Formats: sequence, structure tokens, C-alpha cells
Amino acid sequence: MRQASALPHGRRMDCMSRPLEPRRPGLAVLEPPMRCYFNLRRGDEFVLDRNGLDVSDLVEARREAQAAVCETLESVADPPGLWVEWVMEVTDADGAVLFSIPLDAAFC
Repeated sequence: MRQASALPHGRRMDCMSRPLEPRRPGLAVLEPPMRCYFNLRRGDEFVLDRNGLDVSDLVEARREAQAAVCETLESVADPPGLWVEWVMEVTDADGAVLFSIPLDAAFC
């Protein structure tokens, strides 16, 4: 389930900044997964993720992004320093950047 942050007046927002209705005690609220896209960028150069992945929240999106970065770094036999300027940008379905991970700073 997506994590939500508290707002004034008892309203909450999910990680995509959509207002959620206040929960009634005892009722479970099932929220649809959000689709994230894991794009690579270096300056004006992009490698776009056209399929995306459904995740339940930003914590899961970060785990998936870290795994994708590590997989990319481990699978490509290129000279050291190749990924210095590359960043994985995780976006929502509207293209808004949720967070980014510099590939040269990834912990694998």
C-alpha cells in the first residue's frame, strides 16, 4: 500500500500528490499501484523506459531503481568511468521526476 503523508485538516496525500479521503476507522483502503518509469539520462541524452513497472510506493520504487542500477553496472563490461555522468531518473506516469540515482554513486 502506498504511504501517505499527513496534511492539515486531516487530509492526506499519496506519493503522487493526489488528495486522499480521510480513512474511516476499521476500513482498509486499497489503493491502485503507481506506474514508475526508470529512465537513464546523461545531459540531454536519454534512454527511456517505455514499459515502466507498477510499484506500491516510493520505497518499493527506490528498491527497484537500486536493483536496476546495479544490474546495469554489473552487466555492461565497459571502461571504468563510463557511467560518471549518467543518472537514473524515476518518473511517474505524467513524467514528473520522483527521484534520481547517479550511477557513479550507486552502492551495489
